[in-house]
Amino acid sequence: MNNGVPVYTYGGVTPLISLHAVNPNFQWQVNKKLDLSFEMNLFKDLNINVDYYRNRCGNQLTNYPTPLFTGYPTVTANWPAVVQNSGWEFSINDVPIRTNNFSWNLSLNTGFNKNILLSYPDLNLSSYATQYVVGKSVNDIYLLHYLGLDPMTGQYVYEDRNRDGTVGPNPTVRPGTGTDDRYIVMNRDPKFTVGMNNRFKYKNLSLIVNLYYKNQMGLSAFYSGVPAGNMLNIPTEVFNNRWQEPGQPGKYAALTSVTGLPSNSNILSSDLAYTDASFLRLQTVSLGYMLPQKFLKGKRLSFSIDAQNLWVFTKYKGIDPDTQNFGSLPQAKTIVASLSLTL
Repeated sequence: MNNGVPVYTYGGVTPLISLHAVNPNFQWQVNKKLDLSFEMNLFKDLNINVDYYRNRCGNQLTNYPTPLFTGYPTVTANWPAVVQNSGWEFSINDVPIRTNNFSWNLSLNTGFNKNILLSYPDLNLSSYATQYVVGKSVNDIYLLHYLGLDPMTGQYVYEDRNRDGTVGPNPTVRPGTGTDDRYIVMNRDPKFTVGMNNRFKYKNLSLIVNLYYKNQMGLSAFYSGVPAGNMLNIPTEVFNNRWQEPGQPGKYAALTSVTGLPSNSNILSSDLAYTDASFLRLQTVSLGYMLPQKFLKGKRLSFSIDAQNLWVFTKYKGIDPDTQNFGSLPQAKTIVASLSLTL
């Protein structure tokens, strides 16, 4: 196989072919970083840190699309674009309670990141002319606007933005122009994240509890999978709330064995496929106990139970707000107990 194309023998001889397009004009990637940090200590145990960062990356090596008649779908080349990642990070570390027998160490951190395409010379003449916009995030996507389910046909209805009588994306033009009806802009980056780490200690007993929160939009587990009617598993949520007869309000389209219906094929190109996928996860819980030295005569004996991914609080309707896929496995929940003896 060469780039997915089978290689045939001739006279029992397999021909030699190039595996990738040759490009002798590689250059070094250029990174420019700016980092400003402010740190303050108050009341002995309280530490506050504020950090601003700005990273600009240019001349990156990427697989640049090329016409298939060249023999290769892509060629490795330097990307002329400059991409900027910038944001703020805040952290607080404190010991709210400290006594002879008990202590509580608290650590909070949060971050806000922004990604934009800073510059791209001759973008309109490049293979990315219909994908990126200078000054906007490279993770922005453009979507059709979903209007609802037609109660008479049981099909999803999308807005005909340009009012030309047809609805759908057109990847040959810039989104929202010409015959392309996509105009809803959605950024796939998390809006912000928060981490909270707690360490409690009472005499020889210790407890660690870590929480993690992510605010994000994600793919719906019920709309982004296989369209209803295909001979594959579908969620019971879809089966029980599907449209079945004219005049019936429905949440999901009618079951059908017909492939290629615009109603179904446009789902992933519309805001119907995306939903709030924010979540709060109990990421780590660790409980440990060490026997007092007076019972061990110079030896050490400790017990611990460590658990990962014990609990998730989310409004996301699906298996897991991180995987965002009906057919995939969620993050594993693990519990490990250990016993350690040092002689």
